[in-house]
Formats: sequence, structure tokens, C-alpha cells
Amino acid sequence: MRPGIPQMSVLLLLLWSLVLVASARLPAVPTVSKALNSLQSRDVSDAYDNAYILAKGPWACDAAKWWMIDDAIKEAQEFTDKAIAALRVKGAETSIAFRTWFGESNATPQMVNTIINQHYQTAFSHLPHPHLKTTLGYRGGLKFIEAHGDPMPTGNSLAYTCPPAVGKHASICASDTVAAHQRLSSINSAGDTVPGTTFLILCPRFFESRKTNAQTVEMYKEDFGTRGDVSKGYILLHELQHMEKATSPNPPADDLDDPLSYLHGGGPCYTASCCARLSDFEKIQNAENFALFALDVSAFPRAGEPADSHEEQ
Repeated sequence: MRPGIPQMSVLLLLLWSLVLVASARLPAVPTVSKALNSLQSRDVSDAYDNAYILAKGPWACDAAKWWMIDDAIKEAQEFTDKAIAALRVKGAETSIAFRTWFGESNATPQMVNTIINQHYQTAFSHLPHPHLKTTLGYRGGLKFIEAHGDPMPTGNSLAYTCPPAVGKHASICASDTVAAHQRLSSINSAGDTVPGTTFLILCPRFFESRKTNAQTVEMYKEDFGTRGDVSKGYILLHELQHMEKATSPNPPADDLDDPLSYLHGGGPCYTASCCARLSDFEKIQNAENFALFALDVSAFPRAGEPADSHEEQ
């Protein structure tokens, strides 16, 4: 879940700027890693069977929002392309960006491959454009009651939803929430929990006038900030990390608490300064770190280059 994001401290910005300036030497020509190509690719047989949009009901998305969702998916894939391109270069795990957002102890070709397959490539396989309509009812609990002539959603389906800003059905979007992820479940006759349809919940703030990817990159270049007004694509890339089918077989990423919450008043780790100070173990479990890596290499391609590419020739 991603709410609006406060600005980071000036001190952290200056320190991070010094790191980038220190690395700004003429790079060697990067090469695609043969080792990565030899590693096993992600099995996407568990991709969603269909992608729906709620056409009726309290969480329905109108035509204008449907168009914005399509554009947001494209934006998420644009950021993902940048991340994958950086990670597919031989020695990507030695880059400043990799070690900052994923941790030095995770800097192995195997971890690079895992991150590509389970956190970025899935923007193309597990963030599909909605092409079917359905209706969600609330009688006796949440359930789909109409498919508009299309097949009914299953436990392997994805549904894009747009809750209102106010009213009894707006609670999911309280506390300045921009987007969230939820999966329905039910209990069968044997008493077992059966996973249901995955909901990608897009709150009213998601559809407000937002920066484009290019504007988000420029904002980050100015002060290394990811304030609340980031692009819709950046937000979707963050939410993708929470989707268990996307990160499978590993568990989905979480929104970890700020390790310095006693100084900053608590709350999840969303700012760049917070994400950079997480432990290496935590960095690969925090959803925002994956979005930040993609933004970082989009804004500063040199930060995503292998360490040896910055050595003087």
C-alpha cells in the first residue's frame, strides 16, 4: 500500500549526491552478462488467467479511469524496462544503485536474476491491461455477481477497482492511501482457505493530476525526492511487489517500518533516505526499494553501471 510520501532530509540528499559525483567518471562500454543469460528464466505459467475492470458497483471504474489505468500500466513498464536493462549488464550487482537499494550482501548474479524475474519482468506478465468487465456485489460478503457476458473472475484473475472518496465503501482509501493490493479468500467445505481474485485497488488520489514518468525523473534529479505526486506507473510498480503471484515462488514484498521510527514518528519506509538505510536483508523485502531502483537508474543511468565501468581507461 502506498500513501503520499514526505520529502527526505537535506543531509541525506547531500551525502547521496557526493556518492554519485564520486562515481561520475568515463564509463567502459557495458556488455550484457552471459552468466545471466544462462540462468533459468521465470516461469510465467502462473500469470493471471484474465484481467477485469469493475464496471458496476461502489468500486466501479468509469471509462476515463479505464484509460488512465491503461496508461499507468505502460508507464510502469517503461520504468521496468530501465531497471531490466541496467540489471542485464554484466556486473550489475556491483553498481552503486544495486548496492544502495538491494544491499551489498545481496550482490550476486543469482540475486540479480531473481530480482529481474520476480520483481521486474512480471510487470509484463502479471500487470495485464484490463480487457473484461465484471460487477462486485456486497450481499452476504464480497462476491462477483455479473460478468457482462464475459467469463466470471476466478481465483487466478486480477481485478482493477476504483473505490470512491467518501461513503461506506471508501474506508480502504482512508489515510491518504493512493493504491493498495488485496486478495479475496473463502473457506471451502473442508474448512480450508481458498485464495480468490486479486484486487488492485486504485484510490481517488491515484487518478488525481499526477506527474508523468519524465516529470517524476526530473523531480528525483532535483532533490532525490519521491514526494506524493509521483507518476501512476511508479505507484503500480510499487504495488506489483505486493502481489504474491508476481513474486512467486518467493513471498511478496512488504512495506517495512522505518528503522529510525523513534526519530521520524514511525510509519512505513517509503522515502529514499529510509529505504537506503534498511539492512541488506530488509532491502529485498521492501516494496519501495524495487520502485526506487528503477527510478534511480532512469534518472542517473551511470548509477546503474557496474563499478568497473567507472574506472579510468
